[in-house]
Amino acid sequence: MKPRGLGANPWRGRCYQAAHRALLQQYCEKPNAKLVHGIVQGRGPLRGKRIGHAWVEWDEPTPIAGQALRMAFDATAGETGTEIPAEYYRKIARVSNRQVREYSCEAATILTLRCAHYGPWTARERDRAP
Repeated sequence: MKPRGLGANPWRGRCYQAAHRALLQQYCEKPNAKLVHGIVQGRGPLRGKRIGHAWVEWDEPTPIAGQALRMAFDATAGETGTEIPAEYYRKIARVSNRQVREYSCEAATILTLRCAHYGPWTARERDRAP
């Protein structure tokens, strides 16, 4: 897919695929890495609408022993995506925490292969025996 113009993100509109790809290529080795599917508040032309979205979260170690900062990566944000604290990401995206599903690297890969799509996965797809 070609970018829609100078500075456009080629993953725009394909967040489920982009988040899964980022998880596998960049984040699976990070502590507690998860693929996250949730409902966010739309922006721009989608302002005011609740839409399904996908991003990656993980624990980033801090200089303080035994502590970590939960981080988020949204591959569709900006030209190349962005990494920010997950708490802040969920706040600015107005994530409905009641409708969030998190998947480990292994679970996300299994579901993608078994269902032949990147998500979101229905309860029936998630619960179906492998």
